[in-house]
Amino acid sequence: MRQVYHIVTDFNKCKIPIFTLSFLKQSIFYFKLYYIFEKIKSFFLFFRKKGIIKENKQLQNKRKKLISQQKEEERKKRDRRLYEKGGVFESIFTESKNLTKDEFYQLITFQNIKEAVNQKILKIIEKREQCENQNTENQEEKIETEE
Repeated sequence: MRQVYHIVTDFNKCKIPIFTLSFLKQSIFYFKLYYIFEKIKSFFLFFRKKGIIKENKQLQNKRKKLISQQKEEERKKRDRRLYEKGGVFESIFTESKNLTKDEFYQLITFQNIKEAVNQKILKIIEKREQCENQNTENQEEKIETEE
């Protein structure tokens, strides 16, 4: 005669002692964990055989390298820009070479100078935008006449 086992899903309806219920719950939990672990292990072995994991790591390393190169290029551009602008400032205001860092900061942040310089910068940017708009309009006109 075959024995039939029923899987108990609702432990509250069972008349099994509590310590046995907790043991069963714990056993089922560990069985599920083991099953999941075995699945993950088999996927890992499959991908390792196919070389996908190695490829993925290589791509991640390449991505990190490209990001660091991009940051380095941006840093170099910024440094160059700062050197050029600082050089222009020193060439115009020759006495500024003797200023300390704090004195230079006080000069730059002096309210009257700051407002005047900001207004001048805005005017320069506005003129540049107008020139760019005129250039794009001229290019559009050339394209229309060519067609």
